[in-house]
Amino acid sequence: MGLFAAIFLGLMGLFAVAHLAAGFVRKKGADAHYDRGDPTYYAMISSLDLLVAAIVAEAVAMGAVPSTPTMWVGRAMVVGSLFWTLWCRKVIGDNYASTARNTDPSQTLVTHGPYRFMKHPIYMANIATAVGLALAFSVRWSWGAVAVFVAVVIWRIRLEEAHLREKFGEAYP
Repeated sequence: MGLFAAIFLGLMGLFAVAHLAAGFVRKKGADAHYDRGDPTYYAMISSLDLLVAAIVAEAVAMGAVPSTPTMWVGRAMVVGSLFWTLWCRKVIGDNYASTARNTDPSQTLVTHGPYRFMKHPIYMANIATAVGLALAFSVRWSWGAVAVFVAVVIWRIRLEEAHLREKFGEAYP
């Protein structure tokens, strides 16, 4: 592994640790529904830090690799999932919160746009981006980091599902 890859991996590791540590801080007050003290938020950010670090470090260590059709599929997945995320964020609007448990009483249940196709389209786009990055950089060893990221996203979806069922009752499909 080259010096650049080692330094980058170390910095991303520090970011991941800092994000996890910040997850233990709880915010109180009027904006508590946007509380970034939600541990699932920081777990997602930390696992994303590690994912990017692993992919970049492995890609740098491998050196130049000729483009393959799989790499182009990965690039298309990343671009497509980024546009999908932008559409989702536009549709969800003010109902978006960084926490799995949004306590804002003005939050409504969004069931149009991409939300008519699936319950958590932004999380699915996050997973597609992670898989797309791994394919785009033709990595072999970083799939473990992709698996950790997917596991964290599934954990967050489960917590959010329970909250939404509690908050919206029968209206939540």
